[in-house]
Amino acid sequence: MPQLLEATILEIYPQAVKPRAYVYPVNHDRNPWLAMIEWGSGGQARRVAAHYREDKQNGGMQWVGGMPTYKPEGGWSLYGSDRWQPLGPVYLVATEREAFGLEAIGLDATTWVDERVQNAKFSDWTSLDGRQVMVWTDPRLHQELSRHLWRHSFVTGKGMPLEWLRAAWERHGGDKAKIWEELWWEPTPPEVLGLAGAGDLV
Repeated sequence: MPQLLEATILEIYPQAVKPRAYVYPVNHDRNPWLAMIEWGSGGQARRVAAHYREDKQNGGMQWVGGMPTYKPEGGWSLYGSDRWQPLGPVYLVATEREAFGLEAIGLDATTWVDERVQNAKFSDWTSLDGRQVMVWTDPRLHQELSRHLWRHSFVTGKGMPLEWLRAAWERHGGDKAKIWEELWWEPTPPEVLGLAGAGDLV
């Protein structure tokens, strides 16, 4: 994985302040390394993209701002899919920051490139085939996301991931093992929520 250092981000986006970069893995020949970059909060929050491409002028490769001008034929890879353990559930959340937070306590987590649910169809969901997926998003996203998944359950009654993680961190004094253990609840299967258990990729 090519490094995306803060100095490189500031060359591309000089206005960034303490940026956070989340790099997506490559899963197809024409799928470049892609990163989503965030900084600020509230009304000042910014979210931009960068991708790794050939430097035709100087040779080699370089990070440049923005999304590529094309979408990979197989779809964008899912965040963190190159780091998942062979077994166990994968938590599907709505943002890279949430996925990163769950990874920090030892869980496999993921999200799609464009956090707008209507663009989830442009991602490659096949990396989740055969995996138990725990969907932890706003319930309003459940119906759309369920179209891309086969084996999945919904995390309910916990609020949003980052809010829950902050509260759990305080409850357990930052003990990651205890926070991890607390996440083993009885999930809500799709049929209880009136959603399809599987659907065609669209």
